[in-house]
Amino acid sequence: MCSGWFVPKRIVPFVTPVGYLPAWADDATVFALEERVTMLERQMPEMRDLPGRVTSLESQVLQLRQWMRDEFSATRAEFRSELAGAVTTLANVIADTNTQMRTLREDAISRIATSERGDGRGKSGRASRRV
Repeated sequence: MCSGWFVPKRIVPFVTPVGYLPAWADDATVFALEERVTMLERQMPEMRDLPGRVTSLESQVLQLRQWMRDEFSATRAEFRSELAGAVTTLANVIADTNTQMRTLREDAISRIATSERGDGRGKSGRASRRV
């Protein structure tokens, strides 16, 4: 005789001591109570370790979060210091360029003034006619 509950294929749904069987269930899917207990006993050692594993995983996630926070903070600080150095360098280059531009402007103005006095040319650059 069958060790489990007999479920005729024509009578579905069928209520067993465990609960409702789906339409696809047949007598091969129904196990005896002893078989079910044996299956659960095999699965229990894994389930007993589960809370410890979850706690360990939680600790690892917290450590990862802290490590990532520290690394991102260090990266931001390094970026800020490099950016500050680049801004300082750029400001110095701009100041040097401005100084050179002033020097060139003053030199151009003095050349223009010298050329106007020395060869008799006016502001237009043409020789003036004196009658």
